[in-house]
Formats: sequence, structure tokens, C-alpha cells
Amino acid sequence: MLPDLRLTERAATLHRFAETIGQGQPNELSAENNLWSYGAVMAGAQSARSSGRCVRVADLIC
Repeated sequence: MLPDLRLTERAATLHRFAETIGQGQPNELSAENNLWSYGAVMAGAQSARSSGRCVRVADLIC
């Protein structure tokens, strides 16, 4: 099913949230996914501060 493109930003997010609850499906915008996204941003920032040193996302969020 294609998303309703008439909805944007918060309205689209709330619509999708209500849709998944009504259908008993897991929401693709889970807290776990958001945590990994946050970890990736923080790892990038930490790497930049340390002259490009590799930083594992899992080390920051686990």
C-alpha cells in the first residue's frame, strides 16, 4: 500500500501510528530503530572530534 502523500511530517507520523495500532502491526518507527540512528550520529560526532578514529555504534548504545 502506498502512503497517503497528502499527509506530511507530524500528521503523516500520527496517521501511520494509528494505522499500525488499528491493524495490529509493529510500527516501523520503533524506539530501537531511533536509538541506532542516534548512536550513528553520536559515533560520527565522536569520530570527528578524534581525528577520524573509528567509533562503533554498538559501543555507544549497548
